[in-house]
Amino acid sequence: MKYNFSQRSAGLLIPSFALRHDGDLGIGDVESVRQLILWAAEQRLQILQFLPLNETSRDNSPYNAISSKAICPTTLDIRPETIPWLNPDDYHRILGDVSLSSLRSGPVQYDRVKPLKLDLLSAAFLHFHDDPDFEKFLEEHTDWLEYYSMFRLLVELHGDSSVWDLWPVEHQSFESATLWLQAQPNSHDLSRRMMFYCFVQWIALRQWQSLKQLAQSHGVLLMGDIPFGVSRYSADVWAHRQLFDLRWSGGAPPEPYFKDDPFVQKWGQNWGIPLYAWEVHERDNYGWWKSRLSYLESYVDLVRIDHVLGFYRIFAFPWAPHQNADYLPLSPDEARSRAGDIPRFVPGPDHEPYWSNINKTNGFNRLKELSEAVPRLTLVAEDLGFVPDYVRPSLLELEIPGFKIPIFERVENNRQLKDSNSYHTISVATLATHDHLPMLSLWQSLQQQKLEGPDQEGARYEQQCLLQWIGWTPDQLPSCFTPALHLELCHKLWQCSSSIAILQISDWFGTSHRFNVPGPVSNSNWSARLDWTVKDFSLNPDLQAISQKQAGAIRETKRSKQKE
Repeated sequence: MKYNFSQRSAGLLIPSFALRHDGDLGIGDVESVRQLILWAAEQRLQILQFLPLNETSRDNSPYNAISSKAICPTTLDIRPETIPWLNPDDYHRILGDVSLSSLRSGPVQYDRVKPLKLDLLSAAFLHFHDDPDFEKFLEEHTDWLEYYSMFRLLVELHGDSSVWDLWPVEHQSFESATLWLQAQPNSHDLSRRMMFYCFVQWIALRQWQSLKQLAQSHGVLLMGDIPFGVSRYSADVWAHRQLFDLRWSGGAPPEPYFKDDPFVQKWGQNWGIPLYAWEVHERDNYGWWKSRLSYLESYVDLVRIDHVLGFYRIFAFPWAPHQNADYLPLSPDEARSRAGDIPRFVPGPDHEPYWSNINKTNGFNRLKELSEAVPRLTLVAEDLGFVPDYVRPSLLELEIPGFKIPIFERVENNRQLKDSNSYHTISVATLATHDHLPMLSLWQSLQQQKLEGPDQEGARYEQQCLLQWIGWTPDQLPSCFTPALHLELCHKLWQCSSSIAILQISDWFGTSHRFNVPGPVSNSNWSARLDWTVKDFSLNPDLQAISQKQAGAIRETKRSKQKE
């Protein structure tokens, strides 16, 4: 059943990689999520939201995955007690040369974590033999495992590089790679390695499906995340090039809120994702999209569609991200002369009525088709940024909730924050997403700007807007982010009229943990981890005290369905 928006729910957003437990291998995994589910149930939380779980490439971005379906092996709980074919002697042998204390300290060290987990899974696969459930998995998912496993083998053979257009010609398509494989003297060994990658995905699906069952038994729903686009260097694009338009690179228009990157300020965000050949998808009755959502439906209850605006129209670049630096100093005319076009909305701009009507109709029809195809999966729309007037009414007609973030919900004439009771019931409210500054960091930034920035009055006004939103007067303006201010901001969110209210973990505890800075590619993105294990949430007196107050506010605002 889809989520019932007549109820009120409280949720928590946390990237799975940020979690910790005593036995983890340097990254959050299924075991840490299992512990989180049990803790969340105690706090009266009904929804746990995660970032995309898809297998990532070298940049480790969950929004630039190498497969639209494959689950990242780094999320798996890989111990002999959870994977029967993993011999304890092999497990301890492989971990014998690893300094677990250094692996677990600080942010995720993907260059160590990824190969370690694959080594452990390879050791398990050596002892794996035929299993009826595995055979059933292969049969049910042949449509994507066949080309994914081939692609994953080639990535491995090419030094962990998924840049398929730099591979030898015989490897640059699924058809030619299949012929190449058949001609190899060691084709049996190569095919066995392909089967290993299928085995990994079988384990991954089993583990995440077990989490969904556990969560449901405790009254908790899991919310996944599906990137609108897929990486140009993904198995999907490699095998199904006809579904994509590789001439363009999707992204987002310039937005003044993000001040960390001059390119983003001038041109926008160039994500590097290919556009969709929508006419091909339409002829196929959106089979690729429906299959993608159906797979998610098997292990999550709700799914946030990142950049849902892309279904209507998308801001696109006529150059790839690696060329951004070349175009940064150019004028629009110079850029057009070099690239043949300039970054713009595709298929057309909304300020022209002709294109606006086309964009609106296309987006509505596509989302309606997909929503009806997954009757047990609730779609949630990330509709932030520059949003055409027709998008949110279109989503409401489809009963797909969008997001309400207080600092972006403004009264036009004075820029005050709208009363949270004005939010539509069919919406998801949150103080900040993983892309934004947590409230502690935002307040500290405003405080610094107020003291020494070029727009000191503007920073003071922003602080006063937040105070007015929670019902405080200007004379209550604190000099720092106090515990009282933190909890009052959260309480105000829980009070809002949105059916779903979610805090990211940083705002739940009032910390400065940030998981992504949009724009620049940095090792600090997608790698930050919490300072405590999930069990510490209950054992640490300070964390426990905060959680008790949050749970009390959830009860008070009637966001808990458990009996008092």
